[in-house]
Amino acid sequence: MKLSPVGLPILALMFENSDAGYRIFEAWRERLGSEDEASELLVTIVTDLPGHLRSHYAVILTTNLEARPVIGEMFSWSQDH
Repeated sequence: MKLSPVGLPILALMFENSDAGYRIFEAWRERLGSEDEASELLVTIVTDLPGHLRSHYAVILTTNLEARPVIGEMFSWSQDH
């Protein structure tokens, strides 16, 4: 991978409740280790949001279901506008 002159890209998450954010990251570290070698954590950037400027986007942070064995039941969620 060729690095840009300014370094690696960074995605930062900010939490209104720092204790909750700390607990979330601790749980991720416990589950995934220091590196997500199985690519279980999935970051998706959604563009072209209906009703918003083209420069607006949303970020979804979730489990990569394709990288993780399914245990128990599956669920699906959607919302119509």
